[in-house]
Amino acid sequence: MVEKICVKFVNILNLIRLEFKRKFGKQKEKKSLKGLFLVILLVMVLYLWFNADSLIKSIF
Repeated sequence: MVEKICVKFVNILNLIRLEFKRKFGKQKEKKSLKGLFLVILLVMVLYLWFNADSLIKSIF
């Protein structure tokens, strides 16, 4: 009886350890290049937005 309880307890501890390892074991790498690209794209869009009048006048 005591052995069965001990085995169940050990199995529960192993399950908790595996879930913790699965949750925090592999951490995603940060994609700094993607963030830099988005910042540069945002700057370009803002520049074109505020200079749209002068760009349209220079074309036509």
